[in-house]
Amino acid sequence: MTPAAHIPRPSVPPRILLGALIALLLGIGLRAWDYPPFESAGPDEIFYANYYVKNVARNGPQVFPRIFADYIGYMRDPGTQLVLPPGRLVLTTHAVLLHTLGIPAYLDAVRTASFQASAAFLVLSAIFAFRWCRPVVALGTVWLVAVAPLHIHLAHRALVDATFAAVALATLWLLWETTRPGASRRWAWGLGVAAWLLVLTKENAAFIFLALAACLAFLQLRGGWRETRFWHAWHAFFLGGLAAVATLVLAAGGPTPLLEAYQLNVQKSYRLEYGVRFGDGAPHRYLIDFLLLSPAITLLALGGLLILPGRRRPLFALLALFTLAAWAAMAWVRQGINLRYAMVLDFPLRLVAAALVWYLVRRNLPRATQPYAAGAAIGVLVVHDLYAYYRVFVEFGAYDPVTQALAEVWNILKIPRP
Repeated sequence: MTPAAHIPRPSVPPRILLGALIALLLGIGLRAWDYPPFESAGPDEIFYANYYVKNVARNGPQVFPRIFADYIGYMRDPGTQLVLPPGRLVLTTHAVLLHTLGIPAYLDAVRTASFQASAAFLVLSAIFAFRWCRPVVALGTVWLVAVAPLHIHLAHRALVDATFAAVALATLWLLWETTRPGASRRWAWGLGVAAWLLVLTKENAAFIFLALAACLAFLQLRGGWRETRFWHAWHAFFLGGLAAVATLVLAAGGPTPLLEAYQLNVQKSYRLEYGVRFGDGAPHRYLIDFLLLSPAITLLALGGLLILPGRRRPLFALLALFTLAAWAAMAWVRQGINLRYAMVLDFPLRLVAAALVWYLVRRNLPRATQPYAAGAAIGVLVVHDLYAYYRVFVEFGAYDPVTQALAEVWNILKIPRP
């Protein structure tokens, strides 16, 4: 599969490729390095590993209908607390495969799956950026994604969020590739598979589906309604979604238990004490949380999203729309706001931040000094985010990046700790 032939692809200098390789190795190393040493898992991690993964590893995929039935029976009791839904088949299958390949502890298998997904997000970011951006912008993007604090933190946790972010980014990338002039129809097959996996990864896929549908409609309005590549994308997108629904129906043992499982999940989530305390807020809460965790990146990205999109930069227009649409879809969920759910937005925000750095350097500095100035600026941002990771997740020991924890880290809130 190759990009459209008429779109020029600048050659990538060896020094930039070397810089990108160093960034990839650093990012994967940070995700693999267990620092601080893993001491205890959260209740969601333990439950997912020791119930879902353990059951499927011991009994095979035919146990899924019984898992759904047990989940429904448990959740029907008014006195029980919300537990993770059983429809997150991608993470379960990935962890079971890793267990089969030699990771004996179920919790370690799920943590390894999260690490691999976080590393995949970094590699996908590099591929996406180098295929469609200037080499210097792509290099800056890889460095910024490599040190993304939330991605490093969740690579060490047995949670679904890293997997969901990687699959969502893959779907966005394949959507863009499918709709390029002259693109091979094989990209549409990839888009269909990615959409299938997206729905099977997490129930939040509904929000990303809405954002991607808005992006596809936008691209079709710009490119022409009669262009067949857009209809190929629509067909792949929705056929993948329908295939995922069919897979979930099969796993649940029918449409009725599947619907009941998700209805019970929604009902319980509104009464979950943790969600009531930490998962609610105004629609701009995601902006606040991104500013608390990575203020420099977020401010640069906001400026870039206002300045860079235009007719000559359709990719930036797509990223701006995707960011705003995903944000809008997720921000109105009652008691369901968490920065972990928006991890996929780290890619557009960091790519746009890197692009704005290059744009400002190119407009304001002599040509001879531009690469050095851009490198220095990206270096400052890298150090900034590494410090944020250390301060938030190592020194403070935040488990979940909710607003209260992030504000307490930076002394905006001062809450006595026992």
